Amino acid sequence: LQLVDERFIIESTLLALGSSLSAIFYYLQHKYNAKADQLEDAVMLDLDSNLRSMVRDAPHGIIPYAAINGHVRCDGNPLSCDSLPEIKGVFWEKTTAEHKDVWAKYSNTWHSVNHTVSSLSKRTPFFLSKDSKSKVEVIDPEKSAWFSDSVEVVHDSYTPQSQSVVDSIVGFVSGERLKGFSTTEKMLRLGSKLCVIGEIVFEDNTLKIRQPAVGYGEYIVSKFSQSEIVSSFRSKGKFWKGFSIIIGASSVVAIYFIVRRLRKKWIRLQQEQRTQEEMREVRLQRAHRARQANREPESNNDNSCVVCLTNPRECILLDCGHICVCIDCLEALPSPKQCPVCRSDVARSLPIFVA
Repeated sequence: LQLVDERFIIESTLLALGSSLSAIFYYLQHKYNAKADQLEDAVMLDLDSNLRSMVRDAPHGIIPYAAINGHVRCDGNPLSCDSLPEIKGVFWEKTTAEHKDVWAKYSNTWHSVNHTVSSLSKRTPFFLSKDSKSKVEVIDPEKSAWFSDSVEVVHDSYTPQSQSVVDSIVGFVSGERLKGFSTTEKMLRLGSKLCVIGEIVFEDNTLKIRQPAVGYGEYIVSKFSQSEIVSSFRSKGKFWKGFSIIIGASSVVAIYFIVRRLRKKWIRLQQEQRTQEEMREVRLQRAHRARQANREPESNNDNSCVVCLTNPRECILLDCGHICVCIDCLEALPSPKQCPVCRSDVARSLPIFVA
C-alpha cells in the first residue's frame, strides 16, 4: 500500500481549494472593514462660511479625506427630462432596451432576454450647498461606485411590438421572438440631498471635492448618510467573515480526518511490513529444518498445508483462528482472501514459529 493514492490527491486538491477560498473571503472581509475604518475616520465638515478659510489654511490647500452633506444646486441651466420637462436635474440618463424571448435548446423552453440598444447621458456641473453663503463643487461624480444609487428613475415606459403571422412564424423558426422596447429615464434632481466623501481642495477660487488620492479611501457620492455607508461596509465584512470562518473550519475538520486516515494506513503498512519480515523468517526456518532432515518437507502429514499438501502449516488466519495453510499458499490466495477451511474472510494473518 502507498500513502499517496488517488483518494489522497483528490482530498488534498479539495483542501487546497477550500484554503484558497477561505483566504479570499478573509481578504474581502479585511478589505471592507478597512474601507469602513477609513470612512469613520473621515471628518464631517459643515457647509458654512468657515469652510472656505478652513480648506485654504490646510497644508497645500487640501483636506485629504473629509465628508460633507448638502443639497444639489447648479449655476447654469439645469437639465430636463425628455418625457417630463418639468423635472429638472444635473444628471440625466436615458436607456432603451430590447425585450425578446429566446429558445433554449438544452431546456427546450422560452426565456426572456433584455438587451440594451442605446444609452445616453448628460451632466452639467453642480455643487452642494445649504445656503447661498457656501458651496462645494462636485468633480467627476461618475467615478464613484455609489453615484448610480443616487440617480432616481423619473420615467419608465414599455412599448409592445406588434407582430404579424409571418413574423411569428419566422421568430418561432429562428428561436427569437421580439416582444417590445422599454425606455427608462433617470435623473439626479435639483434639491436632492447627497453625502460626498473625498478630497476637498481650494482651487481657482472655488471649493471642490473630488476623488481622493490612492490610500486615503473610496470616493463616495451617495444619497445615504455617512453612518449608513459605514454600516453597509461593515455588513459586507461580516458576510465574508462568516464564509471565511465556515470554509476555514471545514478545512480544519478535513485535515483532521485526512491525517487520521493516513495514520491508520501508515500503521497498517507497518504491520504488513512486520508480517512480511516474520514470514521470511518462517521460510528460513522451513529451509533450515529441511536441510537438517536432509530431505524435502514431507507430504501427507497431519501438519501439511491443506492447499499444497507439501509445506507445513505456517500461519494462523484471523478472525476464524484456523491454522491450515503455508505462507506460500496464503500469498497465492485470491483477493479478498478467504479461509480454505471455513470460507470466512481473512482480516489478517500471523506467522507461527516452530521451535
